[in-house]
Amino acid sequence: MLSYRHGFHAGNHADVLKHIALVALLRNLARKDKPLLVVDTHAGAGMYSLEQGFAVRNAEFRGGIGALWERSDLPEPVADYLDQVRAVNPDGVLRQYPGSPRIALGVLRPQDRLRLFELHSTEGAILARQFAQEGRRVTVTAG
Repeated sequence: MLSYRHGFHAGNHADVLKHIALVALLRNLARKDKPLLVVDTHAGAGMYSLEQGFAVRNAEFRGGIGALWERSDLPEPVADYLDQVRAVNPDGVLRQYPGSPRIALGVLRPQDRLRLFELHSTEGAILARQFAQEGRRVTVTAG
C-alpha cells in the first residue's frame, strides 16, 4: 500500500491554495437552498499538529499558513479561509492545522453532509475518531 501521510505537508503553500479554493467554492455552492453533499476521497487525518509529529519534520507549513498567520490585510477569500484555521486555534497561537474535512465541516450548513474516504489505515482511524460525534452529518469510510 502507498504510505502517503498528509501530515508531512500540512499547511504548506499547496494546502493553503487548495483550502482557499475549497472555502470559496463551498461558500458559493451554499448560496442555493439545496443541501450539499461534499465528498473527500483523500481525507487524511483531518487535523494536524504543527508542534510535533510529521508536520515539524520538514516544517513546510512555515512557507504556507505560517506566512499568513499574523496577517490582517488579506483579501476576503484568504481571510475567510484563515478564519477556519483560527477556529481550531482559539488561543491565537498556530498549533493545529485543519485538513480539508475539518475546513469543509466548518463551512457547511447544518443541512449539508460530508462523506470522507481515507485509504491509509492509521489516518482513517484517526479521522473516524475525530468525526465520531458528528452523527449522520459526516460519514467516514476506510477505503
